[in-house]
Amino acid sequence: MRNLNLKSIANAAALCLVLSLVLAGCGGKYDKPLEIYKVYQAGAYNYGAPLTGFYSGTHMAMTGGHFFMSYRDSSTLLDYFANGVLNSGVEFEGLISPTIVGEGLRAIAVVETADSLSVKVFRPGGGPPFLTFSDPDWREIGGLAIDDDDNVYVSDTEQNFVRAYDAAGMPRFDVDLADSGFGIGHVISPMGLCFDGEALLIAEADDDKAQVQRVSIHQAQQGIVFSETMPFLSSFTDSAGNEINLRRPVAVTTDANGNIYVLDAELGQIFRYTFDGESDTPVESSSIEDPDVLEDAVAIGTYRERVYAFERGTGTIHIWYSTE
Repeated sequence: MRNLNLKSIANAAALCLVLSLVLAGCGGKYDKPLEIYKVYQAGAYNYGAPLTGFYSGTHMAMTGGHFFMSYRDSSTLLDYFANGVLNSGVEFEGLISPTIVGEGLRAIAVVETADSLSVKVFRPGGGPPFLTFSDPDWREIGGLAIDDDDNVYVSDTEQNFVRAYDAAGMPRFDVDLADSGFGIGHVISPMGLCFDGEALLIAEADDDKAQVQRVSIHQAQQGIVFSETMPFLSSFTDSAGNEINLRRPVAVTTDANGNIYVLDAELGQIFRYTFDGESDTPVESSSIEDPDVLEDAVAIGTYRERVYAFERGTGTIHIWYSTE
């Protein structure tokens, strides 16, 4: 009887563990903690029906099952559900010429180019920006990201820095400057940024240094930390053993399982890597409709098992469904 009771308790505990994992994976990008030591297997993708009609869109960011599209010509930022239906009840006020969009858990940041460069930060529910700030050092902003405390990260492709700002828009620290060298932490032509819940991912599109770096920010006021569990990422090998040399990575994102997705604008492809930077699989399918090369793709995002890519050249959002 004692053994039977112990077995019942063990079975119940195992069932609770399974249910907790299932529930954790049913939410959005930030619902599940990253599993550093998990080994992810290469998977295949099915190509879904693309979303079309975004010809005047400039950039896209995804969070919480929505994607947010900026329109420079019409001075708007629009909120869409993941299926492409416009969320007409949300209006973002005070935009004139929005270009780049960045996302966080609780906020959306937009680069405003009217008069001079500024960044405006909104809650996903719309309304006026709760923060507007600028920096005289900005020349050409390449990407935005927001962490869970509303700190904003801005990359400048001309000045070659990534700078962190607090929730009041005040500078906190820089990722080191390019003239310090080509090593870890020295950024050249930084473009897309992504905060994955643990660290900042930086896509660098320089001709001589096309790569992705992960910067672990443990003590924000003291700057950046590089740790063994948050490794530096550079070039990779794909699942078939062929060398993939990134040429112009312009966007990077993660999913709820910690996989990393890199959009290479020159190659016109998306590549997936594990949390540790090991190459997993290209994001593509064998479907005839699946585009071989993305035209002027500028942004990517994930929602549950889906990967989204905004192709500015055709005004199309391509969607792939993981079969894992």
